Amino acid sequence: MRIFKKSLRLKLEVDPDGVFISYASLAEICLEEHNWPKFDSFLEKAQIAANGDYETMLIQSKLAKKHYLLGQFKQYEVLMEEALMYFYKKEYWFDLLDIAKEFGDYQLKIEDIKKHMIF
Repeated sequence: MRIFKKSLRLKLEVDPDGVFISYASLAEICLEEHNWPKFDSFLEKAQIAANGDYETMLIQSKLAKKHYLLGQFKQYEVLMEEALMYFYKKEYWFDLLDIAKEFGDYQLKIEDIKKHMIF
């Protein structure tokens, strides 16, 4: 995280328009650490720095992951489905592949749970 914060300080001085990726990366680190206040703060800053729908959808997919980790599965599903459709329609295959795999794994877990619930 220290390296990203240093990068962020430099970008703010040299290229303030390029800070989105730094804020998004810091949010990702906080997500992995389950540090929700810092995650929310960095994600909000990333939203402010976002340029267009593409970066907004990247933010949305990170927010979806937070909902998943908090057990808020309905919110997770809604946000992921929106992001999947956006990346598919815009043909952003690399981004689509990442979240499609994650969401597919989630769907498989749900199906497995449903199978085991049937007596």
